[in-house]
Amino acid sequence: MSFETQKVISGTYGSIWVDSEKINECYGLTATVEIKREPIKVCGDLWEHNKMVGVKGKGSIKLYRVSTRFVEKIFNIIETGKDAIFEIQSMLADPDVLGRETIVLKNVTFDELSMQAWEAGTPGTYEMPFSFAGFEYTDKIDATV
Repeated sequence: MSFETQKVISGTYGSIWVDSEKINECYGLTATVEIKREPIKVCGDLWEHNKMVGVKGKGSIKLYRVSTRFVEKIFNIIETGKDAIFEIQSMLADPDVLGRETIVLKNVTFDELSMQAWEAGTPGTYEMPFSFAGFEYTDKIDATV
């Protein structure tokens, strides 16, 4: 089965919002769901079977360092001891593709704080790893290729 190569979605047309605030300095996002399984041994069967016992959402936002706004948000969590829950909306809207793909990540908590990271002769970037519990696709790309 072949497909039209121009229909491969390009990350160039991606954008994200954190709590409805557009993050223009973002240049990448990943979000994955890990399926947790426990082994199940079955008598008379040498194969190891498994049972799903939970799921875990993890991800990361890649950003150009243009301000300290995320550092301030996460530092406030550390300083007050009160965790903050965010929502991340990620959208891919490549004009070559029929439609767009939008996902909302729910109950997002940031796992790490990048205070500074730099190297002479290179643009400043950093990564914000996060966990999430729940997601929803609000827009899907038609599967017909």
